[in-house]
Amino acid sequence: MKKAISISLCLVLMLSVLLIPASAYTTELVSKPDKTTFYEGLDWVYNGSSISPKTDFDLTGTVVKYNGNNISFATFPWGGNMSVEPSSGKWQTGKNKVKIFLEDFSAVYVESELTLVAIKSAALYKAPTKTELVRGVDWEYDAMNNIKLKSYSPAGAQIKLTFTDNTTKIVSYGDGGMDWFVPDHIADFVMGANTLNLDYYGHTVPFEIRFVTESIKSATLKNKPALINYEYKDNWSYSSGKIVPKYDFSGFKVSLTYSNGTSETVEYSAEPKRFSFEPKSTVTKGTNTIRATIDGKATVEFDIFLRSFGDVDLDGRCNSQDALAVLQYSVSLIKLNIVKFRYADVTADSKVNSSDALAILQKSVGAIDKFKAEA
Repeated sequence: MKKAISISLCLVLMLSVLLIPASAYTTELVSKPDKTTFYEGLDWVYNGSSISPKTDFDLTGTVVKYNGNNISFATFPWGGNMSVEPSSGKWQTGKNKVKIFLEDFSAVYVESELTLVAIKSAALYKAPTKTELVRGVDWEYDAMNNIKLKSYSPAGAQIKLTFTDNTTKIVSYGDGGMDWFVPDHIADFVMGANTLNLDYYGHTVPFEIRFVTESIKSATLKNKPALINYEYKDNWSYSSGKIVPKYDFSGFKVSLTYSNGTSETVEYSAEPKRFSFEPKSTVTKGTNTIRATIDGKATVEFDIFLRSFGDVDLDGRCNSQDALAVLQYSVSLIKLNIVKFRYADVTADSKVNSSDALAILQKSVGAIDKFKAEA
């Protein structure tokens, strides 16, 4: 009988505790969450026009004193012992006044502040590991002779996110939230370069892939460009003291041999996007070597020649040999063709004589900076 009375008294005491309103107890935020700033894509996303956490916001580090006892944030297989909601009822970018609830006491909460930061811009940080797609492995022609992808994954791709607080973070394909798609304006793929898009929660970043028949085994120069000799003012000039050629690669052709033994001839005029060009060193008067890269892989080289005043023998230099040639011409010992005559007339008087020879000698020893014809 005494045991039954004792149990009854315990039940009464427990019920009395549950019936006491939460407001009768004191609550105090002892420690804020370790993390109070949460980033778009990483921690939250837009769901239509509203903001939703990807998962419950991490409240690690939060300590709440309730009824004289400290309660620390903890997680269990079924969830955490605290939850957070915006005081306004709706999350927004920037600072948010929030209520952190104790899950065991639904009406008990403390107030704090969390900041939600949006993405300002997204850019390609690292291209996918595979950007060259090979026929038979990654793609095939369909019945309409259009390129059809067999499979593709932009694995290895990374995007650099810049947030409105100027924080930057790198996200990788495969981490979640990143996908890829073909832009709407592309009706059909073409051989060579094509643009695809990465998407990270509505933020689009383009990247380039290339469709090739096979991997390139070798490249051989078949035709140099039609323009090899660059004339002063016509094809090159000075800009801020530097030589600036007006490149023209029309007629340039390269023979490619692929790993399966097949080959093709690629012409710059027909497929310019497959080519890139750069001089091997600083551009100077005379001979310059140009390196051509095809499909971003194979390279071939060829020379162009920048002709200049005073270089009468067209060897890329202005020296005493050129002055001698002018003197010999002036006394009819040699003849000059139309090109050599043009660059021998450094005084720009439509004549080639001893005055031109003197100017060439002066230029060769640094006595003058430029010829009258170059002014």
